[in-house]
Amino acid sequence: MKRISSFFLIILLTFSVSNLASSEVTEAGRIVKNTYATSEDILLTLIEPDINTMIKDKYGKQMQWEVSKVLKVGLIVDHTKKKSEFWYKMKLAVRLENEKEDANGDELDLIDIRIDVPNLYTEDRYEEGNSKMKISLIEYTQMKAVEND
Repeated sequence: MKRISSFFLIILLTFSVSNLASSEVTEAGRIVKNTYATSEDILLTLIEPDINTMIKDKYGKQMQWEVSKVLKVGLIVDHTKKKSEFWYKMKLAVRLENEKEDANGDELDLIDIRIDVPNLYTEDRYEEGNSKMKISLIEYTQMKAVEND
């Protein structure tokens, strides 16, 4: 009896776990995948070229990197100017692969950026055709090497 109940439990657990990815094969034999993505994934993909440029400018060469964590995101509303400004401030922890053989581990850098969206909270935001974000560096902090696991 224990075997039968264990068998049904295994089957139940196997089929109850939801898939985060699905795929289908087209007539040409190519696979089309539908995978799960978060809003953070989309945002990071949009700002990735600008972050890459900031890292390249800091180190003077192309580096392999990945976002370790988005530490903070906030909407900044500045009413001190004649025309109020609205923009997002984001702080990222970025892990850079250390290419030196004698290095202790990867570098962990902190990057503060400003994201300006042209039609954010403007009166004509529904008529605005420009959706290009402007991303600028606020502060770049290089941290000590992090030991690899």
